[in-house]
Formats: sequence, structure tokens, C-alpha cells
Amino acid sequence: MKHQWIIKTTSFRKTIALLAIVFLQSSFLYSQNLNEVEVSFKIDSVAVVEGSTFTNFLVVNNNTETTVQFQDLAPQEKYPGLLFYPKSDFVLNAGESKQLPLKFIANLDFMKMQSNAIFFTLSYTVSGISKKIEVPFNVVKEEDK
Repeated sequence: MKHQWIIKTTSFRKTIALLAIVFLQSSFLYSQNLNEVEVSFKIDSVAVVEGSTFTNFLVVNNNTETTVQFQDLAPQEKYPGLLFYPKSDFVLNAGESKQLPLKFIANLDFMKMQSNAIFFTLSYTVSGISKKIEVPFNVVKEEDK
């Protein structure tokens, strides 16, 4: 009877070890898919003074092992003072990164905006699947005295 208990315990331990390995491997693969393309602004929070211009860079990293086609970079709303942002499509090969400039002027309408967050949406295609990612940065405005 004691011999049967040892066999059951050993097979139970092997099963638990196998399930743990499968779980860890699947969670590792899932986490890799979450970060296939990283998009962020070079500066998270930009201090602005009325009448001045400023530039922030959108940094795009391709962490996949394939080529990624980027189709569209667009502001989420019509921001006053937005002077320039790249509108052309581009491709990033595996492991490449690119910085895209966005230029603003802090005119009166820009300074009167209700929100201090500026959002851009970037569309891309990886392995035949189209995706969109939303990226914000904040503006710190000079107080009116």
C-alpha cells in the first residue's frame, strides 16, 4: 500500500511540474506579443510659454522579428497650434526604431485649451493584422498672472 502512494505522489509531482512549465512558457509568449511595437513620446510633459514653438518626438520601436508597416499618424482632435506632424507611411524592419517630430506653436488658442493632454493615434500592420495605438503627452502651461 505504501508503494502505491509513492507512485501516485511521483506522478502528481511530475504533472504539476509540467503544468508549471507550460503556464510559464505561455505567459512568456503572451507578454512578448503585448510589446511588439512600443510607441511613446520622447518628453512626457512639455512646459510651454505663450508665443513660443516647441517640438516633441514620437519614438516608435519595432520589437518584432518581422517588418511592420505604419500607415497613419493622426491627432485625435484638431489641436490649435499644431504646425507639423509626419503624414507619410513608413516601414520599420525588425529591431529598428524611428523618431517622428511634432511641432506646435503655443498661440492664444493653444493656451486656452481645456485639456493639458495631447493625444495622437498611430495605425500599423504587423503579420497582416491592423492595429491602432493611442499615445498622449502633457502640456504644462504658464499661469496667467
